Amino acid sequence: MRYLLIFLLLGVLGAGIFFMYQNRTKIMKFVISVDILRKISTRVFMNIPGVREKFLASTFSRSAT
Repeated sequence: MRYLLIFLLLGVLGAGIFFMYQNRTKIMKFVISVDILRKISTRVFMNIPGVREKFLASTFSRSAT
């Protein structure tokens, strides 16, 4: 019984991930359109190690002009 419950839970989780992958552009447009979600996603993304440094280096590099 326990294994059946785990199997069903993983199946639902897998179906949810597949649905999100298939509709990733709609989800990103929704996240960008909602102000609080945009702020939260920017904070999370910028706290990933190395992302902020690479973003600032590419933004303010002299070779980009």
